[in-house]
Amino acid sequence: MEELKIFFSDLNEETQQRVLKFYGIADPKQGNFDSDIVPLFILECPEEGM
Repeated sequence: MEELKIFFSDLNEETQQRVLKFYGIADPKQGNFDSDIVPLFILECPEEGM
């Protein structure tokens, strides 16, 4: 199964600000978004050719 991991830094600046507002924080460090260790979400493709 292939995975595509989406990190905070993959988002454009406007979307990053919307994510921070959604979580009620002002600084990415408060949500551990600055280090890009844990993806915001993962897209999975179960089988090749689907």
